[in-house]
Amino acid sequence: MTVRGQTPGIVLCGVLAAVSWAIGGSIPMLGVPVAALLLGLVFGPLVRRQAVLQQGVRFSGTRVLSAMIVVLGLSLDVSGLADAGPSVLAWVTVVTALAVGLGALGARVLGLSRGIGLLIGMGCAICGTAAIAAATPLVKEDDGDPGIAVAVIHALGLVMLLVVPGLAALLGLSDTSTGVLIGGTLPALGHVVAAGFSLGESVGDLATAVKIGRIGLLLPALGILAVLLRKPGTWPIPWEVIGFVLTATVAATGVLPAAVVDWADLLADALLAIAMVGIGAGIDLSKLRGAAPRALALGAVILSVQVALFLLWALLAP
Repeated sequence: MTVRGQTPGIVLCGVLAAVSWAIGGSIPMLGVPVAALLLGLVFGPLVRRQAVLQQGVRFSGTRVLSAMIVVLGLSLDVSGLADAGPSVLAWVTVVTALAVGLGALGARVLGLSRGIGLLIGMGCAICGTAAIAAATPLVKEDDGDPGIAVAVIHALGLVMLLVVPGLAALLGLSDTSTGVLIGGTLPALGHVVAAGFSLGESVGDLATAVKIGRIGLLLPALGILAVLLRKPGTWPIPWEVIGFVLTATVAATGVLPAAVVDWADLLADALLAIAMVGIGAGIDLSKLRGAAPRALALGAVILSVQVALFLLWALLAP
């Protein structure tokens, strides 16, 4: 694979990523990653017919994704759970582990690959698209299709954005319980912020802190998955995950200037958009029609269990 051979496909993914940025900015409920994935799907047939585009598109969906994972670590904030309190920390950790495990178990019951189940579980439990992207190198040998997982997470995230705040109001939950419920269940940070602050500043602040705390669990979750999915005779941890650990460790020390963290966050978003275009272009919808409804059902079950467990926390919390 030569640089010259990759260039046309990379340029296409970059242009479509820029378009997705404009679309996602105009339609916040859609978001940039989903817009990029959809544009990739639309242009997928063209890519499959034009050999000149295929190397670069494949590079964008793999190597650019790997670079995004490493950069993501620089903007990781793990302080949220400490701010939310130890009981929330413990409960979020338990629910996260159960959600990821349920993804693997549910996939087996529904006839899906373990890889898809783990990606959906990670997306539901931790931080949506970013968690799916970070876990993809670990499950690629288990037929883990990130395109399906991203589509499922964002479709259900929009439903959750509407349902969870209404459920909290219907049950008469306190601001504290509502903030923890929203922050502990909605998949994407944008959804958490939108839902939380729609109910007031105190709810929004706590929901955001809990969500950022969930994002902080991405690092140990990846480490555990790397060990559990280890193949005999192979190095168990992909280089991009090692890079993520290193950059996240640097970020956790607090030595990085705020401007560097902001630029890293922006770069990670840009790389993710390019990668999502590449992933979307590599999806052949005709081969996914049978799996998509079952994947959607799996995501719905996982998120429903998360909601039920956080409602239980609300009942048990002092």
